[in-house]
Amino acid sequence: MLEKLLAKLREHFSECPCFKEGGCLCAEVNSDKIKPVKLPVGKLIFSPFSLLFDNGKNFFLLALPVALAISLIAMPSGFGYMCIYSQIAPVTAHCSNSGFFYLLYGLAKVFLWAVFAVKWCEISFRGQPFEWKSLLKADRRVIKLALALILVIVLNFLPMVSGWVLYLREPNPDWRIEMAFFSLMSVGFVIPFVVLRFYSVLAFIINGEKVPPLKEIWYKTVGDTLVILMSLFFVFIVAVFIFGNLYQNFQSVAAGSSFYVNFASEMIYNLISLMVLTIVINNFYLQKQILFAETEGEYEQK
Repeated sequence: MLEKLLAKLREHFSECPCFKEGGCLCAEVNSDKIKPVKLPVGKLIFSPFSLLFDNGKNFFLLALPVALAISLIAMPSGFGYMCIYSQIAPVTAHCSNSGFFYLLYGLAKVFLWAVFAVKWCEISFRGQPFEWKSLLKADRRVIKLALALILVIVLNFLPMVSGWVLYLREPNPDWRIEMAFFSLMSVGFVIPFVVLRFYSVLAFIINGEKVPPLKEIWYKTVGDTLVILMSLFFVFIVAVFIFGNLYQNFQSVAAGSSFYVNFASEMIYNLISLMVLTIVINNFYLQKQILFAETEGEYEQK
């Protein structure tokens, strides 16, 4: 399936460097020379958490200013955390229903996530000293990572889109058309399970390294789908538990909440979001280190 997709893309974009030798979409990859790498279940599940705890000071030094920046964008634009209670309680926070402004807010938030992720990996994985002024510097890695994060978010939302379309659509009397349409929409449910084998690409982007051919990553992760899924599902369960408790705790003070409560809830929410993001990025970075341990440095961008 992957080979057919790459072949079709190459026909239309043959001049793109990505499809030439060494490019991330290069089709000339000898699968016989690539051995699948067994990802350790325990390490991939627990090490992302231990890396966060071991670098707790660095996390808060980075997360506090980024969480503050996101809060200062969210609250005036009408997308603060307390607005989630606006349907069940008379909140005092300014809330907006504008889809356009929410899109702008979402893009700004992803960009700040990318800044945080790059700086976090520089400090925690590459041993660079922390500097406050570094948060104000955004290079090409940040832009590329922000675009990659947006792509990952969109691809992982495809099952919801497919389910929503199938739910709202009226069945066609012609069973052949209905079967073809259902098959097409069902692809959206499969894509996230394919994409999760390429999450190590984000670690290459963070490091500013050249992304190896996707076919190479595909062959290296043969048999690792369940391991990666289990590790990310564990993060998901932890995140649901934390955010669920946060929702219940602030629900009791949502009605007529003061500015202090609104601001505190927004900061706490953004700090927790950055904590979850950190664990996920740690997972991706560990995948890269394990999958490409034998060729570390081979893909460094010149």
